[in-house]
Amino acid sequence: MISREKMRESLAVQEWLAEGRAEGLAEAQAEGALQQARFALNLVARSRFPRIRIAAAVAKISDLSVLGGLLSEAATAPDAAALSQAVARAQKT
Repeated sequence: MISREKMRESLAVQEWLAEGRAEGLAEAQAEGALQQARFALNLVARSRFPRIRIAAAVAKISDLSVLGGLLSEAATAPDAAALSQAVARAQKT
């Protein structure tokens, strides 16, 4: 028979495991959102400027709001140089 103390320990362990799973899921969702934003940014940039090479720089940006701003920039930039400069500036922040 399991003692009450062992049962409490088991419940505490189960709660910790549940918390860990929830944190892991939240981190995975956040990383997924970043990957989607990077993909969209690169897609729009390459669609408008086929020779642009910004994927490596974009991969280093981990702020979702910055990536969103760059996506807007990619859609409206007058040329590839302007977009490349915006990505370089964003990478420094």
